[in-house]
Amino acid sequence: MYHLSLCSQTRISMTITQRRPRLPEVALPAMNRVHAEELALLERLARTLEAGDEAGIDALLAEFSEHMEAHFAGEERRMEQAAFPPYPMHRAEHDRLRAELSEVRERWARERDPEALARWFFGDYCDWLETHVATMDHVTAAFLAARGME
Repeated sequence: MYHLSLCSQTRISMTITQRRPRLPEVALPAMNRVHAEELALLERLARTLEAGDEAGIDALLAEFSEHMEAHFAGEERRMEQAAFPPYPMHRAEHDRLRAELSEVRERWARERDPEALARWFFGDYCDWLETHVATMDHVTAAFLAARGME
């Protein structure tokens, strides 16, 4: 457990409370399920950050990374199978997020800064996720669904 000042606790809670992603549904139920799982992980991370549970945060960061990798790999496999024309661009966006999450985890391991972690997950990451699902995933799911893929 880490001990935060009241100001730090308040900033973390405000960061988390002010930013919950709203994701549109896409044409593939499997993708919607994966997105819902990711949102559930974010909720668990929010509660763990607010509780100041460092070991819980460590475990959730590992779980989130594993989930993200499985999520991205599944989408990428489907896009390749369907010969989705913008696959390289979509994959590059996934790769960028993989690298960002890796940096965030390394920074957490070094600095143990819950405010910075909350800002990334409930700021940068949530912004990215909403945009990515509404644009790239929306188009990808429609393309895959039109070809009878799940």
